[in-house]
Amino acid sequence: MADGTPEQLKAEMGHDVVSVTLNGADAAATEAALAGLPGLQRVGG
Repeated sequence: MADGTPEQLKAEMGHDVVSVTLNGADAAATEAALAGLPGLQRVGG
């Protein structure tokens, strides 16, 4: 759980962060599908 305004949290991280959990999904296929998205810096756990 994070504490602070969105602006404060973004300043701490230096960029936007999105965390997604897909129960039962194929991890390799999901990473491969997301890896091609523009602007994405990292995929994985």
